[in-house]
Amino acid sequence: MIDRMRPVRRLQKGIIILPSAFTMLNLFFGFYAIVATTRGDFEWAAWFIVWAAVTDLLDGHIARFTRTGSKFGEELDSLVDAISFGVAPAFIMYTLYFSDDWNWVLPLVYVMAVVVRLARFNTEQEGEAKRHFHGLPSPTPGIILATFYPFSQTAFFETYLADMLPWPRVMGILLIMLGALMLSNIPYAIVP
Repeated sequence: MIDRMRPVRRLQKGIIILPSAFTMLNLFFGFYAIVATTRGDFEWAAWFIVWAAVTDLLDGHIARFTRTGSKFGEELDSLVDAISFGVAPAFIMYTLYFSDDWNWVLPLVYVMAVVVRLARFNTEQEGEAKRHFHGLPSPTPGIILATFYPFSQTAFFETYLADMLPWPRVMGILLIMLGALMLSNIPYAIVP
């Protein structure tokens, strides 16, 4: 009698792997952003990180819609996010501005902030509905850093901003500020 009261959860096998497929697509885009950076194609690297963010948004929505979310999926998503929004944007910044001497430490500090933020997110809100994020979600700073290069190639930037500021120093400060915002306790709304 009790068994009849429980809803039967039957899912097609294809639906179960769908969110993870989007997570793997996120990983592909993040990794290819690194490849594009090594080839000096910073504009494509930026676009690949933007596409990684789109697939990151979709994998969670698909998991909730199909009710196939799992602890495994959450952990996989965080590991992939560390690459796509931590390592890849930091590598772009390293290649553009911080490849001299000990300057590489600034992109490393940013990656550390991303990893700590993701670990905190996984443990802090485990098992309960998320009403808001504590600290800036990692895709946002990843996109900000990655898209700076395409913005810096616009006519507006070249005309009005290129010689105005010491951009390597500004980008170093930005890396630290974004890292601090990710580690902060500031509540950020969840995008529906």
